[in-house]
Amino acid sequence: MYYGTMMPVDYVIPFVDSSDSEWVSAYRKYVPSDCTWCSNATRFRDWDTLRYQLRSISLLQLLRFAYSKF
Repeated sequence: MYYGTMMPVDYVIPFVDSSDSEWVSAYRKYVPSDCTWCSNATRFRDWDTLRYQLRSISLLQLLRFAYSKF
C-alpha cells in the first residue's frame, strides 16, 4: 500500500559460502552431532538465487519510481 511518502529501504541478503573452510569449521562447533539435516550439503548450496533477488530489488525500485509519478 502506498502512503504518499518515500522511505529508503535497506536490503539484507543472507549468504553462506559453504566452500569457506573457516566458516565450515566454526559452524561445526555449534551443530549437534546427531543433527542429520544440519550437515546436508544442499542446505548451503548456491542455488543462484542472488541474481533473482537483485532483479527483484531493481524492479521494486522501478515500480516505486513509476508510482511516485501518479
